Amino acid sequence: MTVARTLLVALLVSASAAYAGTLRAGDEVPAFALPDGKGTPVSLDAARGKVVCIEFWASWCPVCRSFLPVLDDLARRFDGDLAVLAVNIDQQRSNADRFLAERLPAPALRVLYDPGGGLMSRFGASTMPAAYVVDRRGVVRRIEKSEDVATFRKELEGQLTGLLAEPAP
Repeated sequence: MTVARTLLVALLVSASAAYAGTLRAGDEVPAFALPDGKGTPVSLDAARGKVVCIEFWASWCPVCRSFLPVLDDLARRFDGDLAVLAVNIDQQRSNADRFLAERLPAPALRVLYDPGGGLMSRFGASTMPAAYVVDRRGVVRRIEKSEDVATFRKELEGQLTGLLAEPAP
Protein backbone atom coordinates (compact mmCIF):
# COMPACT_ATOMS: atom_id res chain seq x y z
CA MET A 1 0.00 0.00 0.00
CA THR A 2 1.42 3.38 -0.98
CA VAL A 3 1.90 6.13 1.57
CA ALA A 4 -0.96 8.11 -0.02
CA ARG A 5 -3.35 5.18 0.27
CA THR A 6 -2.28 4.52 3.84
CA LEU A 7 -2.94 8.16 4.71
CA LEU A 8 -6.31 8.06 2.95
CA VAL A 9 -7.38 4.97 4.87
CA ALA A 10 -6.24 6.54 8.14
CA LEU A 11 -8.14 9.73 7.29
CA LEU A 12 -11.31 7.82 6.41
CA VAL A 13 -11.14 5.71 9.54
CA SER A 14 -10.59 8.73 11.78
CA ALA A 15 -13.27 10.77 10.00
CA SER A 16 -15.68 7.86 10.18
CA ALA A 17 -14.97 7.36 13.87
CA ALA A 18 -16.02 10.96 14.50
CA TYR A 19 -19.38 10.23 12.88
CA ALA A 20 -19.64 6.57 13.83
CA GLY A 21 -23.18 5.37 14.09
CA THR A 22 -24.71 8.54 12.67
CA LEU A 23 -26.84 6.59 10.20
CA ARG A 24 -28.66 3.53 11.49
CA ALA A 25 -31.50 1.30 10.35
CA GLY A 26 -34.67 3.36 10.74
CA ASP A 27 -32.99 6.67 9.90
CA GLU A 28 -33.84 8.68 6.81
CA VAL A 29 -30.94 8.98 4.36
CA PRO A 30 -29.55 12.52 4.33
CA ALA A 31 -29.79 14.53 1.13
CA PHE A 32 -26.76 14.29 -1.13
CA ALA A 33 -25.71 14.85 -4.72
CA LEU A 34 -22.64 13.29 -6.28
CA PRO A 35 -21.43 13.28 -9.90
CA ASP A 36 -21.79 10.20 -12.06
CA GLY A 37 -19.35 9.19 -14.80
CA LYS A 38 -20.54 12.01 -17.06
CA GLY A 39 -20.33 14.61 -14.30
CA THR A 40 -24.11 14.76 -13.89
CA PRO A 41 -25.11 15.29 -10.24
CA VAL A 42 -27.18 12.39 -8.90
CA SER A 43 -29.26 12.69 -5.76
CA LEU A 44 -31.29 10.18 -3.82
CA ASP A 45 -34.39 12.16 -4.78
CA ALA A 46 -34.01 10.84 -8.33
CA ALA A 47 -34.63 7.33 -6.97
CA ARG A 48 -37.63 8.13 -4.71
CA GLY A 49 -40.23 5.42 -4.99
CA LYS A 50 -37.57 2.79 -5.67
CA VAL A 51 -35.67 0.55 -3.31
CA VAL A 52 -32.08 1.82 -3.24
CA CYS A 53 -28.80 0.15 -2.36
CA ILE A 54 -25.95 2.58 -1.68
CA GLU A 55 -22.54 0.89 -1.68
CA PHE A 56 -19.25 2.56 -0.77
CA TRP A 57 -16.22 1.09 -2.55
CA ALA A 58 -12.69 1.75 -3.73
CA SER A 59 -10.66 0.12 -6.50
CA TRP A 60 -7.88 -0.78 -4.02
CA CYS A 61 -10.27 -2.59 -1.63
CA PRO A 62 -10.06 -6.35 -2.44
CA VAL A 63 -13.43 -7.16 -0.88
CA CYS A 64 -15.10 -4.29 -2.74
CA ARG A 65 -13.70 -5.61 -6.03
CA SER A 66 -15.51 -8.90 -5.36
CA PHE A 67 -18.78 -7.32 -4.22
CA LEU A 68 -19.30 -4.85 -7.06
CA PRO A 69 -20.11 -7.56 -9.64
CA VAL A 70 -22.67 -9.01 -7.17
CA LEU A 71 -24.34 -5.61 -6.86
CA ASP A 72 -24.31 -5.19 -10.63
CA ASP A 73 -26.00 -8.57 -11.03
CA LEU A 74 -28.69 -7.59 -8.51
CA ALA A 75 -29.22 -4.28 -10.34
CA ARG A 76 -29.82 -6.25 -13.55
CA ARG A 77 -32.16 -8.77 -11.89
CA PHE A 78 -34.32 -6.17 -10.17
CA ASP A 79 -34.10 -3.56 -12.95
CA GLY A 80 -36.74 -0.88 -12.72
CA ASP A 81 -37.62 -1.20 -9.04
CA LEU A 82 -34.07 -1.16 -7.64
CA ALA A 83 -31.49 1.60 -7.92
CA VAL A 84 -27.93 0.59 -7.03
CA LEU A 85 -25.65 3.56 -6.37
CA ALA A 86 -22.00 2.49 -6.15
CA VAL A 87 -20.14 5.39 -4.52
CA ASN A 88 -16.44 5.29 -5.33
CA ILE A 89 -14.06 7.03 -2.92
CA ASP A 90 -10.79 6.72 -4.88
CA GLN A 91 -8.74 9.93 -4.88
CA GLN A 92 -7.75 9.20 -8.49
CA ARG A 93 -10.86 8.55 -10.53
CA SER A 94 -8.73 6.89 -13.20
CA ASN A 95 -8.15 3.95 -10.82
CA ALA A 96 -11.90 3.39 -10.47
CA ASP A 97 -12.48 3.84 -14.19
CA ARG A 98 -9.74 1.30 -15.00
CA PHE A 99 -11.29 -1.26 -12.63
CA LEU A 100 -14.74 -0.69 -14.12
CA ALA A 101 -13.43 -1.01 -17.69
CA GLU A 102 -11.82 -4.35 -16.80
CA ARG A 103 -14.53 -5.87 -14.59
CA LEU A 104 -17.82 -4.04 -15.34
CA PRO A 105 -17.55 -2.45 -18.79
CA ALA A 106 -21.34 -1.88 -19.06
CA PRO A 107 -22.61 -1.68 -15.47
CA ALA A 108 -26.30 -1.79 -14.63
CA LEU A 109 -25.54 -0.05 -11.34
CA ARG A 110 -24.89 3.68 -11.28
CA VAL A 111 -21.36 4.69 -10.30
CA LEU A 112 -20.98 7.94 -8.38
CA TYR A 113 -17.69 9.60 -7.46
CA ASP A 114 -16.82 10.98 -4.03
CA PRO A 115 -13.03 11.41 -3.85
CA GLY A 116 -12.01 11.33 -0.23
CA GLY A 117 -15.21 9.72 1.02
CA GLY A 118 -17.09 12.72 2.40
CA LEU A 119 -20.46 11.00 2.01
CA MET A 120 -19.11 7.80 3.53
CA SER A 121 -18.09 9.82 6.58
CA ARG A 122 -21.53 11.45 6.76
CA PHE A 123 -23.10 7.99 6.77
CA GLY A 124 -20.72 6.90 9.55
CA ALA A 125 -19.38 3.91 7.61
CA SER A 126 -16.13 2.76 9.17
CA THR A 127 -15.37 -0.14 6.82
CA MET A 128 -15.78 -1.06 3.19
CA PRO A 129 -17.66 -2.42 1.57
CA ALA A 130 -20.70 -1.00 3.32
CA ALA A 131 -24.11 -1.36 1.69
CA TYR A 132 -27.06 0.70 2.87
CA VAL A 133 -30.43 -0.72 1.86
CA VAL A 134 -33.00 2.07 1.63
CA ASP A 135 -36.76 1.56 1.27
CA ARG A 136 -39.04 3.41 -1.14
CA ARG A 137 -39.58 6.24 1.39
CA GLY A 138 -35.84 6.92 1.83
CA VAL A 139 -35.43 5.11 5.17
CA VAL A 140 -32.43 2.87 5.86
CA ARG A 141 -33.72 -0.64 6.46
CA ARG A 142 -30.40 -2.50 6.68
CA ILE A 143 -26.68 -1.88 6.71
CA GLU A 144 -24.74 -4.83 5.30
CA LYS A 145 -21.04 -5.02 6.14
CA SER A 146 -20.19 -8.68 5.55
CA GLU A 147 -16.77 -9.52 4.16
CA ASP A 148 -17.88 -12.86 2.72
CA VAL A 149 -19.26 -12.57 -0.82
CA ALA A 150 -21.70 -15.48 -0.50
CA THR A 151 -23.10 -14.19 2.81
CA PHE A 152 -23.27 -10.65 1.44
CA ARG A 153 -25.23 -11.78 -1.61
CA LYS A 154 -27.62 -13.98 0.36
CA GLU A 155 -28.37 -11.35 3.02
CA LEU A 156 -28.68 -8.49 0.56
CA GLU A 157 -30.79 -10.43 -1.92
CA GLY A 158 -33.19 -11.49 0.84
CA GLN A 159 -33.56 -7.94 2.12
CA LEU A 160 -34.07 -6.52 -1.36
CA THR A 161 -36.64 -9.17 -2.30
CA GLY A 162 -38.65 -8.36 0.82
CA LEU A 163 -38.53 -4.60 0.26
CA LEU A 164 -39.41 -4.92 -3.43
CA ALA A 165 -42.48 -6.93 -2.47
CA GLU A 166 -43.77 -4.06 -0.32
CA PRO A 167 -46.24 -1.72 -2.04
CA ALA A 168 -44.97 1.61 -3.27
CA PRO A 169 -45.99 4.57 -1.05
